[in-house]
Amino acid sequence: MSNYKIPSIPIALLLGFFVYWSCNSPTGPSPGESFSHIFGDTKYDAGFAAVQTFDGGYLIGATTFSYGSGYADFWILKLDQFGNVQGNRVFGGADWDRLKAARQVSDAGFVLLGYTTVTAADNTDMWLIKTNSGTSREWHATYGGSGNEVGWDIRETFDGGYIMVGSTESTGAGGSDLWLVRTDFSGQELWSSTFGGSGYDAGMAVLQTADSGFVAAGVTASTGAGEMDGYLVRTDRVGVKLWSKTFGGSVEDSLFAL
Repeated sequence: MSNYKIPSIPIALLLGFFVYWSCNSPTGPSPGESFSHIFGDTKYDAGFAAVQTFDGGYLIGATTFSYGSGYADFWILKLDQFGNVQGNRVFGGADWDRLKAARQVSDAGFVLLGYTTVTAADNTDMWLIKTNSGTSREWHATYGGSGNEVGWDIRETFDGGYIMVGSTESTGAGGSDLWLVRTDFSGQELWSSTFGGSGYDAGMAVLQTADSGFVAAGVTASTGAGEMDGYLVRTDRVGVKLWSKTFGGSVEDSLFAL
C-alpha cells in the first residue's frame, strides 16, 4: 500500500467536493460569516466524513479517483479553522480502496475505515487505518474472508479499542449481513458478530452504550414491512444480541446515523 503526500492542491477546480462551514459561536465568526472551498481534480473526488479536530480545525475523509496509485484511494485533508489545507494524504493500492468513515481518537490521531480490494481474490475486505495527529500512518489492518466486506462506521471504545460496523458476505445467515467487529487499541480483532437473515443486511452506524454494550443502525431486507427497512440492533459488551427492531413502510427505508 502506498502512503504519500500530494505536493499541492488547487483550491478552485473543475471537479471535487465541497466543504461548507458556518459558525455562530460567541468565540467564532459573527452570524452569517462562512467559508467554502473546493478540493479535487479532473476525476471524481467525494467527501464522506468531516470531523472537528481538537485544535479547532477539521479533518475531511474522502475517496479520490484523481490522486493515488489505483482506481480509487482513501484521501484525508487536515484543515485549519478557516478551511485552509494544512496537510493531506492518500492511502491505497493498485485497485479499489474507498473510505467511508473518519474519527479523531483520544491520542489526537485519526482512524479511517472503509474497504480495500484483495487483488488475489478480487473481493473486498474491511480496512482500518490508524494515523498520528500529523496524518502519517501508524498501522493498518484488514478484516474479512472469502466474500466481500465493507466498513461503514467506527468508534473508539471506552478502553481505547475500536468498534466497527459494516457488512460481510463471508459469514452469517445470508448473502450480506450486518457485521460488528471489536478490536483492541492496535487493531487486533477481539470478536465479531453478524446479524441478519437471507436478504441484504448492513450496518451504517455504531455507538457504545453506557453499559459498555453496543447499538448498530443500518438496513435489512430480511425482515420488516417493506422491500428494505431501517434496522437497529442492540448487543451486550461481547456482541451477543439483546434485541433488534425494524423501522419503515412498504418501500425502502434506511438508517444511516446514530
